[in-house]
Amino acid sequence: MEKQQYLDLLDKQPWRDADAWFGDLHKHGCEKVGDIEIDSTQIIEFTKNNFDLAEVCTEEVVQDHWDEGQKILCKINRTMGRSAGNTTEFNFGMQGDSNAKLLQIIGKHNLETLGLHPKHVLARLIVNMPGNGLAYHYDNPKKFFKMFPSVDESANIVRYWFSAIDWLPGQVMQVGDTVLHHWNKGEVYNIPWGVPHASMNFGYHIKYTIGLTGVLVDEQ
Repeated sequence: MEKQQYLDLLDKQPWRDADAWFGDLHKHGCEKVGDIEIDSTQIIEFTKNNFDLAEVCTEEVVQDHWDEGQKILCKINRTMGRSAGNTTEFNFGMQGDSNAKLLQIIGKHNLETLGLHPKHVLARLIVNMPGNGLAYHYDNPKKFFKMFPSVDESANIVRYWFSAIDWLPGQVMQVGDTVLHHWNKGEVYNIPWGVPHASMNFGYHIKYTIGLTGVLVDEQ
């Protein structure tokens, strides 16, 4: 970043647009849902054996499932200096049979523990190298409905998050005003729809986290 770019940022203050968009949503947090059993070795082996099934996502590329608000935030993030150099992730779950393979590793018993219908779960394994992370953002379930078009959009779709490895220094997850750290693998948290969240790996180890989007069993 050149000096003039820095001065322009201070003058235009693009972060105010993000503040206006999120409003008071950052005041919400997240709750722990429960604990599941996860084999970290299997997850890492999966990434090695299925690397070609990963989507490479960065803040520089607008995703086809983003709504208008997400596109606005992406533009703000790029203005602030986020790029492929600090937002790259390897995202598994949408390509080929990667979702089925991930769900097999996670196990039906774990999905039952979380109360999720095993036939309607989208698993997204996100791999962040050191120095990379996701900017403050929110999600929508468009990719879930693309994967499972038979699910009624009025169903109670939930979004859960957990780490596939035990916490390591420099790895954080923030949901609303709740900052998660020092976690154990398999500690599952709910990410309410619309609530902004962010994830960062400023440590020295690779970060492996998993998001589960699914329908609660009592909704079937």
